Amino acid sequence: MTTNVVTVRSMVDTEATRPARQSAGYWPTALTAIAAAVTVAVLALTAAYTERSNRNQLDLAEQGQITDRFSKAIDQLGREDAKDLSLRLGGIYALERIMRDSDDDEAAIVEVLSAFVREHTRIGAKPIRNPTTDVQAALTVLGRRPNADQRGFGTDAGFGIIDLRDAPPQEVHLEKASLQGAHLEGALLKGAHLDAANLRVAHLEGADLEGTVLNGADLEGAHFEKARLKNTYVGGTDLSKTTGLTTESVREVCADKDTTFPPGVTGPTGTIEGC
Repeated sequence: MTTNVVTVRSMVDTEATRPARQSAGYWPTALTAIAAAVTVAVLALTAAYTERSNRNQLDLAEQGQITDRFSKAIDQLGREDAKDLSLRLGGIYALERIMRDSDDDEAAIVEVLSAFVREHTRIGAKPIRNPTTDVQAALTVLGRRPNADQRGFGTDAGFGIIDLRDAPPQEVHLEKASLQGAHLEGALLKGAHLDAANLRVAHLEGADLEGTVLNGADLEGAHFEKARLKNTYVGGTDLSKTTGLTTESVREVCADKDTTFPPGVTGPTGTIEGC
């Protein structure tokens, strides 16, 4: 009988003390788990901060490198001696590489190369009959710039990649120049020399082309809507695949028997004053 009482009491004591023992074991385990979670969170935040800091430092380093490359390229572009042609070409192509590496610098580089073209296509002491090698290189780079289709990059939207507002038009000699796809809307090209130039799909809407020489130019797909064409020289020029020309707009151009006009457009008749 005594044995049974002791056994029952032992069982009761065990059931009563079990929650206390379980509670005593739960909290250390829970605290350990919470501490581990906090540690992981702190490590993650630290890693994110470190990554951002490293990225910022890398961006600063890259910007510093671009600035150095830009400065060196400008220095090369400014070499004026004939013997420095290779340096100028190196500067032009270095600027092109920077344009492709950094959209933020493209507009400034377009301005620089446009100014270079302007300054080096004036006739000076003797006429320049064709673009020099460095000018042609600058025009080529401008024509294939990464964001050529975005009007916000570079010079004034009304003038496109080559800003001729400050250059006396009669001093602009770009014979045989490659200006394919150039945006020259509203450009003041009066009296400019563009003989045999590549002006395929060029935008010449509203441009002042009075007295401009376009003899033999490649004008396939060029846009002439509202362009001023009085005394524009188009001898030997194929205008049949251009857009925007009308019989009225071409009635005072200086054409010859080898000039061809778009279907439905009749060229000038008789003698044109000024041609």
